[in-house]
Amino acid sequence: MFYLRAIFLLLFSLFVTQTPLFGQAATKSSDLEKVVLSVDLTQVHAMISWSEEGMSDNPMCIASLSNPDPIDFVLGTGHQQSVDNQLCGQILYNGWDVRGVFQNKKTKFVRRTHPMMSGFITAHAVLQQPGAAGCSTTFKAKTFSAGPVAAKIKTGGTKDKLYVTSVAGDRNGAASVGETIKVTDGSGTPVEIDLGAGSENGGSVKLDHTGLYLYASSDGTQLASFSGTIYSYGSVMMDWSVDFDGQNLDPFGIDPRDFVPIAGGYFLPRQYLPGGDFSIMVSGDIQVSINNDANIRSHHLNPGLVPAIRGGDRAR
Repeated sequence: MFYLRAIFLLLFSLFVTQTPLFGQAATKSSDLEKVVLSVDLTQVHAMISWSEEGMSDNPMCIASLSNPDPIDFVLGTGHQQSVDNQLCGQILYNGWDVRGVFQNKKTKFVRRTHPMMSGFITAHAVLQQPGAAGCSTTFKAKTFSAGPVAAKIKTGGTKDKLYVTSVAGDRNGAASVGETIKVTDGSGTPVEIDLGAGSENGGSVKLDHTGLYLYASSDGTQLASFSGTIYSYGSVMMDWSVDFDGQNLDPFGIDPRDFVPIAGGYFLPRQYLPGGDFSIMVSGDIQVSINNDANIRSHHLNPGLVPAIRGGDRAR
């Protein structure tokens, strides 16, 4: 049992630096180093919260787990952990590795175990039998007070790794992932970035270091979608989305000419994904939070109906 667990954790440690695993799954990972603040936060406390839920149709089962109190740690010390469980037969995984370092008059979030690599949080849900699986991971730097501070969210804030694929042949089958990046201060929420991807009835969405992949069958029964919104004090600054049902590609806020037809779908090179570096000045009571969600459901499973991801599109 020990060796099986060790292998499981090794696979997920590989995941956070590569593309998510493939299968009937929903996975969202966030690189924390994309958020940079021009102030020393190494003595500030931070929190990690996680939750997991599994459901099965037969036998009827509902189970959930979460940390009763947020995991509290000093950013300069950092924290690393993974939580993996099987609930009602479904596989749930939450992981994180983060530490704050102050360099060149800026705090950035790196890994506690590998300081030269970006810190991360991840949420991963795998459907093993008819039912549902979902999990959430949240990183939050506790509120600190400071004068005018430059806060920057790098381009990666809108281009982090994700993967979703739902069960084919089930019109009620769906999978989704979401990410929220938020910086608040004494005046409100200067910047919030919401990202999401979803699939229905066997569609697939993948975002990795090369770009965005959308897959759906040509009969029009599947759906693959991706969207993002950037807010400033509640007002929309930028908004984009794309839906692909196997027959029609429907982008909004993205030039349709940038999409490249590929076998089974479309590919959007990473450089054409919306977003960029966002810099703001914040002051007063400041807080930074990043949340990942992953969810998948189906009333029946038939692995033979799930479309295979082609070898050329697998993680490198």
